[in-house]
Amino acid sequence: MEDNNTDAQLHARLHWAFFSSVMGKDFPELLAEFVTWCDNLSKEDMDSIFSAGEEDMEDTQDETVTYTEDEIWQSLSVN
Repeated sequence: MEDNNTDAQLHARLHWAFFSSVMGKDFPELLAEFVTWCDNLSKEDMDSIFSAGEEDMEDTQDETVTYTEDEIWQSLSVN
């Protein structure tokens, strides 16, 4: 169970680092914007976001797909 918690923490840190880099903002500034955004969501919108996330997790728990670096870059260049 501890490994899953560590993985989840690393996953969350990776997301924050990615958004910080892409948006060109440091973490405190990015977090403040995120908190403001969350505070402005209606309960219905928040429930919808969480239910969509739970559905996504249910779909992916049985199947783990690993992509090569070439496949990732190719998919980025197509979009």
